[in-house]
Amino acid sequence: MDKLLSSSEKGKEGEKTACNYLLRKGYSILFCNYFSRYGEIDIVSRDVDKVLVFCEVKTYKAGSMIDPLEAVNARKMSKIVKTAEKYLIEHGLNEVESRFDILIVRNCLVLKHLQNVFSSNY
Repeated sequence: MDKLLSSSEKGKEGEKTACNYLLRKGYSILFCNYFSRYGEIDIVSRDVDKVLVFCEVKTYKAGSMIDPLEAVNARKMSKIVKTAEKYLIEHGLNEVESRFDILIVRNCLVLKHLQNVFSSNY
């Protein structure tokens, strides 16, 4: 079934899996697929401590030779940070504690949830 889905569809399935995972962990989902002229943030959420969490979801099929973390390079981080800054300004949240997480999804399971992976000052 994995082969029948396009990359975009796999990504959407991975984001849905990540949202369900976060909800089970007690997070609230504020926004999915927030776009700005700088880029996109897959999921904007709040954790149980009310910290604003900007999540990047990386979805890979079984047997992939690509390291999901390699896809989140300095250029990608810069885009995510700029997009997060726009989100914060747009929603009047400049003084709110926030962090950047990466969720790695494979076969409709969250394999890893890496918290506070990088900062806005990376």
